[in-house]
Parts: sequence; C-alpha cells; structure tokens
Amino acid sequence: MSLFENLERHIKEPRDLRGIRHPVSAIVKAVFIALLAGKVNIEQIAGYIAVAWDEVGETLGFTHWHPPDTDTYRRVLSLLDADCLNLAFQGWLSELLAGKTFDVSVDGKACRGLQQGDNPCNRFMMLNVLAHDIQAAIAQWRLEEKKGEPTVFAEHLEELVRKYPGIRLFIGDAYFSGRNLCEAIRNLKKHYVVRIKGNQPEVEAAMRVWFEDRMKGSRRPEAAARPEKKRSDLQQAFVFM
Repeated sequence: MSLFENLERHIKEPRDLRGIRHPVSAIVKAVFIALLAGKVNIEQIAGYIAVAWDEVGETLGFTHWHPPDTDTYRRVLSLLDADCLNLAFQGWLSELLAGKTFDVSVDGKACRGLQQGDNPCNRFMMLNVLAHDIQAAIAQWRLEEKKGEPTVFAEHLEELVRKYPGIRLFIGDAYFSGRNLCEAIRNLKKHYVVRIKGNQPEVEAAMRVWFEDRMKGSRRPEAAARPEKKRSDLQQAFVFM
C-alpha cells in the first residue's frame, strides 16, 4: 500500500462536514508534495500547489475548482490528529521495510522553528527513531515535560519492534544505558549499543569486570605481550572483542 493510500485509510476529517470544499486527505497529500519540493512554510506550500494546480489538483483528490488558500491549510493542519498521521506513515514504512533487517538510532531533538507556549526557549521536543539504511525517521514521539527520553522510548519499545520486526540493533547515547531498558531490548531478542560516560562509575566498573574476564580467554598471546600504549584497559577490551 502506497503512502497516499495509507493517508486515505487513516486520516480522519477533523472539521464539521458542512461546507467542506477540500478533503482533508487531499490537503495532507498536497503538503507532502510541497515539502518534498523544498517548501518550508504554509505560504510556500499554498503557492506551490496553486501554481501546479492544473497538473496535480485532481490527482491529489481535490474536487473543488480552485486550490486551498493559506488559511485552509493552516486550519486543517492545526486540527489534524498527530497519532493518525503517524499511524499512516508507519503503516507505509513497515510495508516498505518488510523482510529487511536494519539498524536504528534513538535520539531526542528539538523541532526547528517550533516552541511550546509563549516562551521561545521552551522548544518542542521529539524522540526520533532513525533508520540508517533509508535515512528516514521511522517513528516519532513527543517528549512531555515530566517524561524523559528513556521513559518514552520504553513505553513504545514493544510496539516499535512489532511494527518493524527487522530492527536488528538500537544505538543510543548515555540516556539509554539504564539496566531496565537494556534488559527490555534483550528480552525482545534485539541488540543495543549505548554510550557510557565517566559520570557513571558503577556501570563503568561493571563493564571493566565483564570485559577483563572475557579478555583472559580471548586475547592472543602476541597481543598480550605487546599491549598498545595510550589506551586504557577498557579501550583495549573493545579492541579484542
């Protein structure tokens, strides 16, 4: 099923049905087309579709004789259910990636040009799951004030793996090094690579014990006789694993 077919299936009309001139699915598809063409705001999107109206209007599903104005785009986008939009996008990507194995990175980012409330310093934060092979975010979740990145990720982890069973490896920074989260990933039969910082002494100490124990049986004699200088024991452990 194509992206547009998924949009038709999942996007629900948020407006009162009386007096609607432009279907919500057609407006959303027009926005996608304009974004792919490099348009970055409502005015540019409306102008781009208006210029190409004769070629794309009917194809995108519009039924009225003239294109939507900027207020129509702005009103519809402000009323859209983000979960439905996310469901449509993930439905398309899950079919596209079916039968493939791939690695993903998990990271929280501030959305450019967006803020929460009137304070410009209060940025709109999202947790993104980026698939390296296709260079696209396969999932996004809003980071609420009282929920950190690991909490939000843990809440959606099982659902994410169910939608994308081909995920092989999760890559994350030190935020995602918590034992419970790592165990949850292992319980789903997936691998992970996370960063350990110097301010996590207990984790670092446990890693040293784990690696040193395995180095005893895996290090080659010649390597043990000529250890590289300027490398810590922990760095050396990674070299031989």
